[in-house]
Amino acid sequence: MKKNISFISKSACIAVLIILDSCTKFITIDPPKTQLVTQTVFATDETAEAAMAGAYAFYSPNYYNFNDLLTVTSDYAAGDAVYELGDPSSDEFATNSLTPSNPYLATMWSVPYQCIYECNAILEGISSSTGISETKKNQLTGESEFLRAFGYFYLRNLFGDVPLVLTTDVSKTSLLARSKSTDVYQQIIHDLTDAMAKLPADNGGNIRANQAAAEAMLARVYLYTGDWPDAEKIATQLIGSGSYSLEPDLTRVFLAGSPETIFQFSTQQGFTFLGAYYIPQSIPSIPPLILTDYLTSAFDPLDQRKNVWTMSEVNEGINYTYPFKYKQTGPNSGDGMENYTVLRLAEQYLIRAEARAMQNEIPEAADDLNAIRSRAGLPPTNATDQLSMLSAIENERRFELFYEWGHRWLDLKRTNRVNTVMGALKPTWKATDSLYPIPQLQISANPNLAQNAGY
Repeated sequence: MKKNISFISKSACIAVLIILDSCTKFITIDPPKTQLVTQTVFATDETAEAAMAGAYAFYSPNYYNFNDLLTVTSDYAAGDAVYELGDPSSDEFATNSLTPSNPYLATMWSVPYQCIYECNAILEGISSSTGISETKKNQLTGESEFLRAFGYFYLRNLFGDVPLVLTTDVSKTSLLARSKSTDVYQQIIHDLTDAMAKLPADNGGNIRANQAAAEAMLARVYLYTGDWPDAEKIATQLIGSGSYSLEPDLTRVFLAGSPETIFQFSTQQGFTFLGAYYIPQSIPSIPPLILTDYLTSAFDPLDQRKNVWTMSEVNEGINYTYPFKYKQTGPNSGDGMENYTVLRLAEQYLIRAEARAMQNEIPEAADDLNAIRSRAGLPPTNATDQLSMLSAIENERRFELFYEWGHRWLDLKRTNRVNTVMGALKPTWKATDSLYPIPQLQISANPNLAQNAGY
């Protein structure tokens, strides 16, 4: 895995390499060596910063990675995209016929856990360090807790119950059974709440977690767990903070400098493979990843998001439509620089709209929904009661958040709509398809890991 680090000095990179090497030995780590690494890496503020960079690096390498896999395979699973060139591993997602040996599953399991291990190592190193300033300890603790919560959020929502690893002591973690989802969410909420208290409001830009990033992620978690009052409260704090605003120009929403961006993973070179790999320039014959008619035909004809965030091309008489949210195809350090956008203000409006609708605050929910619709060139919603408002919000989330971090797939599952929607769309759909199988490699290595039903 290529680890590019932009916010630390070159001399500190050595510490990153040391701790990343220990992270790869998740099962057979040598305790004395770990102790030595901890003493070295957490001796000063600078070396501790290097370790933190290593944790971020798991989500920001410049090649096909967790970020891309999660986005594209989730859209396959939800029926909104297909891989047109033929790839058995991708086809398993599109047909909801996953096998535990699917290599993409292995990445989506291992990358979050590798980052979680790194975060645990940082938290342990910080707690025992006497050479790091108190301010730096708080900052790095908050960042580690944010990244750990981020990883567990996706592990839980893709795989269901998962092992809750909170230490680097492999003797305690290598044979862990799966923890209940309620316990995983409890840990996520604890981490994000503590991160909010410890992180600075400004952490040197939006490619490092700050207080607002923890708030935005917590608002999402409260929505997923059905805590409507707290979801509304946290989203309101962010929307009313004045620090972020909806970018009026749809072509600029995903730029590094967008006023809408709350948190991004750095790509270092200013372009993502979500943009560079899935456009016709890469493979001139046909776009390899295309959006399905199931999604594109659902857009309102007036919706400018379809015009700006998708692109169509005719090949051999067939009109292909592909995602065009990310537009850069190569290194860019100027005004057009793009990073992986993880959290943005538009989602907070939609979170608050749904939380308000669930509390039967229909006019207030409409106000939030209309803020998003207005930017897209659409008239105000005509939803006037709770049922129609929730349906309108579900649709708006689909059109606003497509091709971003699996939102549509996870939305269908968290609202218990996945069987109804997928059952009507895919004849071979089974209820057990809503959870991915635990990768076979993990099942073989740990006899205490039970496989998900249906696999």
